[in-house]
Amino acid sequence: MTRPHVTIRYAAGLFALAALGLLAVAACGGGDSREVAGIAADSESGNFKLTTRAFAEGHRIPARYTCDGDNRSIPLSWSGAPDGTESFALLFDDPDAPGGTFKHWIIFDIPPGTTELSESIDKADRVAGSAIQLLNDFGKRGYSGPCPPEGETHTYQLFLYAMDTRLQIPARSSQGRVLDAIEEHALARAGLSAAYGR
Repeated sequence: MTRPHVTIRYAAGLFALAALGLLAVAACGGGDSREVAGIAADSESGNFKLTTRAFAEGHRIPARYTCDGDNRSIPLSWSGAPDGTESFALLFDDPDAPGGTFKHWIIFDIPPGTTELSESIDKADRVAGSAIQLLNDFGKRGYSGPCPPEGETHTYQLFLYAMDTRLQIPARSSQGRVLDAIEEHALARAGLSAAYGR
């Protein structure tokens, strides 16, 4: 299978971090504003699918998965990964954040035989076997749910990437290093989107 073309889109401008700016960053946009884009679901068969029992595609994310509820991670399942998949990487982000794409969850090196992530994944470096979770843009390990500013509704994106290798990048690495590796090694992408407002 020919690997689909991958591009990295850069958000306009850089968001400056002040000494007391962590809360502002959490509300307005993350440290590395890049996002991996341009990979369609398996371009030959369209069989690579990501689903959740928590909500319907394009609908509202239940509060239990947000900062207004239990902030538990969203249960996910998938199927149809392309031949040659050696691991999976998952990104959960908010492209509507005013400071640029804000990353709520980055997890990679999910083993190739995995077909789901359960609700309420631990907030630890390593989960689900060999999977690694980075710091998100709240500065926390693992999943942190939607938390848009009062009066705003944002659309959130979940992207699962089928990778041609295990990335084997340390858990303390930068987001940029992981995004670069996803760009280089992604075979296909499956995705979901949903909204949340306050």
